[in-house]
Amino acid sequence: MRISHTIGTMEMQYSGVTICVEELLKHQQDFDNTVNILTLHGSETTSSVFNAMKIFNHDLGWCPTINRLHISKSLKNYLLSNTPEVIHTHGLWSLINTYRKPKQYKDKSIFAISPHGMLSENSLTFSPKKKQLFNYLYQKKAFDDADLVFATSESEYIDIRRFGIKQPVAIVPCGVVAPKELEQITINDKKYLLSLTRIHPKKGLDDLIHAWSNIENMYPDWELKIVGPDSYNHRKTLETLIANKSLKRVTIQDAVYGDRKRSLMRQASIFIVPSKNESFGMTVTESLAVGVPVIASEGTPWESLIKQNCGWWVPCDIDGLTKILQSTFNLPDVRLKEMGENGRKWVAEEFSWKDIARRTVEAYQWALNKDEKPEYIRIE
Repeated sequence: MRISHTIGTMEMQYSGVTICVEELLKHQQDFDNTVNILTLHGSETTSSVFNAMKIFNHDLGWCPTINRLHISKSLKNYLLSNTPEVIHTHGLWSLINTYRKPKQYKDKSIFAISPHGMLSENSLTFSPKKKQLFNYLYQKKAFDDADLVFATSESEYIDIRRFGIKQPVAIVPCGVVAPKELEQITINDKKYLLSLTRIHPKKGLDDLIHAWSNIENMYPDWELKIVGPDSYNHRKTLETLIANKSLKRVTIQDAVYGDRKRSLMRQASIFIVPSKNESFGMTVTESLAVGVPVIASEGTPWESLIKQNCGWWVPCDIDGLTKILQSTFNLPDVRLKEMGENGRKWVAEEFSWKDIARRTVEAYQWALNKDEKPEYIRIE
């Protein structure tokens, strides 16, 4: 099967989606498929699958705001003249979503869309008028033409149906690469709580800082580290909040990737995701994979952390975060280590990229041939 993934950028500042696309490509190839990535941005330094990428001209890429539309006549023409059996586009509100198979090839190829959380109620509150206009002009037609939509969780499936999309939906999570052996960590006097995420208003980092301010003086051996790329100049807002509250052990750092990212996660005592809304959250599985327990807000689909005894699922507000920080900071190190090991075993079994790639390929084949429907595809 010939599969083309389309995405606006493969640069690492959009690491959640780019990692997903990279790993899908690698493991879909294992099932004897010919797979490539069609994008407007990418380089050998930002992607391990650079040789499988085709990078096209970004028309008007120099123009602020307009460049977010990812206009590329050359990419569109490529898909018109080179029709793969599967075009799988990633993300929304981009003209990349409209570059799809011609109608005359409808019985020979399929078009699939992965929204990657961009249809959540919280996400839709950002630039709502622009999104409504884009939906009217382009996005709705793209969804109408889609043969298949992918959701990473049950909650994202609900968001997709709430948006009015009637197409079949395959619920397939993102995977994780679990290291075979964990690096040894140095035991320090200081422990740290880590939030590694895009610094964006929807990520709940302001509530986390407010909650931290309630307990900082109670736990002098703990630090809070927030690490990630800035969005909407939100980092400045958070730094002002930290200064106004005279917090001494909160730091905000630029994004890190690759081995530096894994090492930072491994050194953490607890990982936290305080997001207002998250369709999946790959950093949850990445943290569990290196043996670190996770606090996730109820705005994320991670209630199973409790069932698997590897973390906590808590209200995404200041009071809920304050209470869970107090509770977890009082736990002995041996208990945190035990919970981390529980999570490591769980994600290795349930979130392997090989199995997830197999399911995506099965979903494509069903959409092409309408054979027996896999149980994870919803048509209602």
